[in-house]
Amino acid sequence: MSTNSSTANQAAAAAPVRAAPLEVQELTEPAFQVWKHHPVTKAVRRYLEDYRVQLLEDHLSRWANHQEFKDGTEEAIRARATAVAEFLNLSHEDISRFYGGLEDSGAS
Repeated sequence: MSTNSSTANQAAAAAPVRAAPLEVQELTEPAFQVWKHHPVTKAVRRYLEDYRVQLLEDHLSRWANHQEFKDGTEEAIRARATAVAEFLNLSHEDISRFYGGLEDSGAS
């Protein structure tokens, strides 16, 4: 999964620097960790993990049965799986990097 994380990092680094909205400016690493470990977040993350696995299993099954995709399905499934993996690997640092660095990283 480090490939997906590096893809997200590359995309964030390549993205234009935008002014961070107030809610992002106030986001600290400790607050991000609280969100990441909240029971609702854990449930959503688990769903996304299972959804990604199901997408890829369905994709492999379809490929095994048809040996080809003529309708663009392969690219769509890969894009969905990649987007889900990027969300699952999202870090406070990724958000900070996207917005050109946040003043308070919460490290104090």
